[in-house]
Amino acid sequence: MRAWPGLMRVKEREAIEARSRAEVDQMAAQSQAAVQGIRAEADAAALRVQAEAAGVYAGNPALLRVRELEALSQLSANPAARIYIGFDKHLDRSRHAGE
Repeated sequence: MRAWPGLMRVKEREAIEARSRAEVDQMAAQSQAAVQGIRAEADAAALRVQAEAAGVYAGNPALLRVRELEALSQLSANPAARIYIGFDKHLDRSRHAGE
């Protein structure tokens, strides 16, 4: 039985396409792994920066208060923002009002 030349070309083309898809899939997986590695490194760096900032704020409460006031100032620029100051004090009053 003799193979048809056209059938051989189809099988060769299918094999080439399968190899190409496998290579594309492998490159996509490698790219995804690289992206995940970069994100993990960035997250670790951000955590280190936060830890350093926490140490600075712990040693200098006035600096922490300045940062708090800056955050409140930024919030005040948004007319829809709600800021509750001394909320716990109001809770304590309601507890003592019934006594």
